[in-house]
Amino acid sequence: MSNKLSALLEAVLSRQYGGVKQALAAAIDVSGSRLGRVLQGEFSLSVISCLKLARAAGLSPSMVLQDAGKAEVAELLEGLYGSAVAPLPNSEKELLERWRRLPPKSQKVLRSLIDDLNRTASTKKRERTA
Repeated sequence: MSNKLSALLEAVLSRQYGGVKQALAAAIDVSGSRLGRVLQGEFSLSVISCLKLARAAGLSPSMVLQDAGKAEVAELLEGLYGSAVAPLPNSEKELLERWRRLPPKSQKVLRSLIDDLNRTASTKKRERTA
């Protein structure tokens, strides 16, 4: 079916699932044999499985749908909800939740620290390129 989808699945499989096909299959709710056939280009994924893949991998749903040969569905979703923005990875969601639990004074201190770190990084980058 789609070489793009196979390539995307291979990348997700190696990068996020350590090459364990059963783990990826479970995350997108397909059988291991079905995933194997999709990886070989024999089959595609359903729209639901594409959306589960996008969620599990932190990818843009529209991009996954496009790669799966489901451009019409991707365009419909973008028409309804706007252009695709990749969801936050779980690690960033966790940081955001932790941030929200901090009292305002602690948020202010952290914001200041982040600003200082960004200024330091920018200064070092300019020094290297000069």
